[in-house]
Amino acid sequence: MESSTRWTLIAIVTGLCTAYAIWGVRTPVPAAPTVVTPESAPLAPKKKDPAHPLNVKNELPTKAQEPDVKSALKVTPENIEFGEIKVTEQKTATVLVENTGAAPITIEELKGSCGCLKIEMLEKTIEPGKSQPINLSFTGQSGRRPETYQITLTTSEAGKPKVKIPVHGKVIQIFLVEPPTLYFEAVPKGQSKTLESTITRVDGKAFELKDITAGQKEFSFKWSAVTGSNNSAYKIQATATGIKAGAFTEGAAVVTDHPVIPVMPLHLSARVTGDVTSNTPVLTSATLADGTVEIFETTITRHSPGPLVIQGVQESGQLPLHFTLTRVDDSSCKLNIKISGAFPNQAPLGEFVIRTNVEEEPLHIPYRVLRKGAVHMTDPKMRVPKPKP
Repeated sequence: MESSTRWTLIAIVTGLCTAYAIWGVRTPVPAAPTVVTPESAPLAPKKKDPAHPLNVKNELPTKAQEPDVKSALKVTPENIEFGEIKVTEQKTATVLVENTGAAPITIEELKGSCGCLKIEMLEKTIEPGKSQPINLSFTGQSGRRPETYQITLTTSEAGKPKVKIPVHGKVIQIFLVEPPTLYFEAVPKGQSKTLESTITRVDGKAFELKDITAGQKEFSFKWSAVTGSNNSAYKIQATATGIKAGAFTEGAAVVTDHPVIPVMPLHLSARVTGDVTSNTPVLTSATLADGTVEIFETTITRHSPGPLVIQGVQESGQLPLHFTLTRVDDSSCKLNIKISGAFPNQAPLGEFVIRTNVEEEPLHIPYRVLRKGAVHMTDPKMRVPKPKP
């Protein structure tokens, strides 16, 4: 397959895939980071607060009870039923929204729960006793889909009530990819790991799997028809190779000969570990009452022969920090990192960049800051969530 065609297919798959919330995305590292050495910035002993969110198990923050505000809008019909719909097929419907109140009402926000729903309302202010139409279309999309969706109208009435319109539609698929995402997790640098997925034509008809392409050279593929399937299903072997350390995600293009759905996505996620690793893939800490963040703790280990030297530690957004080291042995040490001052009001995700004497490429360790009252994230693997419909 020519290079231009290959990249076009990858772009198509990127459009099909729902954006991931990926912890492993790297933030560019400035050329000359400022690092405070352990000797110049000792840390105070960490005190355990029994009331701290990290030490409270299975407790969710109490949410204030919201008043049940009802809108004067009446929707006809109350439910939209599209029935069965084929992939790429489009069905349309019209909903009438009537103002049964005594004052004009404006629709301030109108949204659907899925990109498969397109909604159009030309006049969003409805006079008392009048009705305005909402035109909507539903397009069948590939992949496993729910059968229930929702349209939400937020009105200008007191309390900003929301009017919800259920939408039902069963998408009849042409292909299914199972599992749709392959999680390779930790792959040592210089080694490979292979996982399998299957693409099946739902109606049992034969098809040709022509190619599988990915933009990142860490991923390669082999495939063969499933025995006894009469070419209606193919087993895909996807291999992740540890070329360089880091986290990698990919939407590979599974190319078929189908005239309507020529491409299906296969999501891939891998974390390549280098000669230097952290025993905690994602560091988690929480804010204290004064807005500062508790100490982040991890153990850094060198796996190749020779001593480990931590040359510097930097926060990806250049937040000031200091750190201390406690030697475990010649090739391993415990690392405590403290962000100086109050944590800024920004996205609670970032990375610590650890420079060592082992590799030219620094070690990137993602971190997460829990706001007061948040629930501790217990999954250390931080798997990429499945795309929402």
